[in-house]
Amino acid sequence: TATAAAAATPGLVVPQRPLPSNHHRRKALLVGINYSSSHAPLKGCVNDLWNLQCLLRHTLQYADDQLRLLIDTVDGRPQKPDRIPTKANIQAGLRWLVGGAQPGDSLLFVFCGYGAQHPRTPSSDQYEGYLVPVDYAADLPADFFDRVNRPSSDNSTVESRAKAAAGGQGYRLLPMLEVADHIAQLPAMCRMSVMMDCCYALIPGVGPGASHPATFSKVPRGQVDYSKLRDFISRPRFLELPELPVQHTPAHIPTNPSPKCWLHGFSGRKIE
Repeated sequence: TATAAAAATPGLVVPQRPLPSNHHRRKALLVGINYSSSHAPLKGCVNDLWNLQCLLRHTLQYADDQLRLLIDTVDGRPQKPDRIPTKANIQAGLRWLVGGAQPGDSLLFVFCGYGAQHPRTPSSDQYEGYLVPVDYAADLPADFFDRVNRPSSDNSTVESRAKAAAGGQGYRLLPMLEVADHIAQLPAMCRMSVMMDCCYALIPGVGPGASHPATFSKVPRGQVDYSKLRDFISRPRFLELPELPVQHTPAHIPTNPSPKCWLHGFSGRKIE
């Protein structure tokens, strides 16, 4: 009942309303990451997704099997392994979201965390946008960012120090092209809503009036000291990563996706 649901979630009032006619044909994937154990933690992302989950579950009455929530903290308790917002789990979540979609379905994908830019190929002057999973640096040495950001006495560049420290490894980033590729698999008359609260979140092949290209010129950021931002409640939603000579977007993903579904895109940030 509404009273029981409200009692389970303090402060939440659940209005009595009929379910929509297609209520059994809805899915939502929600991803919120605070990066609390990283060199550049954020605040508020997980809380935002908890609030959205409450809206979907208790007000819009999504069933438990229609909603997948990936967050990196649960009141200080360890998260279930398949619910941690790693790159692999987000990819699995996107496959679950679009899998078996039919005309008339209503799907929702929300990401709240960091976006990043990185050269499309090593030494390229064209960059791609990426979502940053919680395990973005899992393949790198634990002291990678300390070694890269440590003042150098030999006038070496950040990029040269990063290349030496990485040992041929790269970041675990989720290309926006991969997100667009999943959306392009949806059939016509299927409705997809995407909400991105991060930077560099433009979906290639989609845009008001003109399709956004898969690549763009680098957005200059300068040197960002994330250690000085730890006490700020409001923090930038871009993660400036030292460039590595690694291609992070699989070559088989097409660069010109063309969605057939109805797509509603909402972004809290611009490329700049």
